[in-house]
Amino acid sequence: MVRILLVDDNAMIRSHLRSLLEKQDEWVVVCEAEDGRRAIEKWEERAPNITVMDFVMPEMDGLEASRRLSQQHPEASILMITIDP
Repeated sequence: MVRILLVDDNAMIRSHLRSLLEKQDEWVVVCEAEDGRRAIEKWEERAPNITVMDFVMPEMDGLEASRRLSQQHPEASILMITIDP
């Protein structure tokens, strides 16, 4: 089972991404976060296999959150995404 943390400040985008990801056998979104700070907290609670992280978010953007996660948890696998408006 591949456990995924989904991080995006837009709830609708998180919902759509969850639907797409969970169509794959053995993939499950175990938690979601709306910003980089919550992403780090959620990662530490659930230790997912993969973190799908938006690049542009309030509070702490995806780049900074990824940098901190990588420093604190080198085993973290992070996939950065962004949507061009």
